[in-house]
Amino acid sequence: MKAAALGGNVARHPAMPARVVMSERVTSAEACKQLVKRALERFGLPYVTVTPTFSICPKHGYLAGEHKFCPKCDEILLAKKRRAVA
Repeated sequence: MKAAALGGNVARHPAMPARVVMSERVTSAEACKQLVKRALERFGLPYVTVTPTFSICPKHGYLAGEHKFCPKCDEILLAKKRRAVA
């Protein structure tokens, strides 16, 4: 039997992988490597998947992290409002 992460808990199951959904950007490839290495070593998992959190803007494409509104589009709109007021 191998351990698997399920909803934040570690449970025994023969073939379930661990899924790591990142809410923040990984600071480096080395940090991600260490995270995966520790998960594999400590829990005896068969494999681990790491999924970054991202948002998609129709105009600007993929954005790192979760955004309700595109920060690039917001900046463009704020710049237009500033010019209109000035």
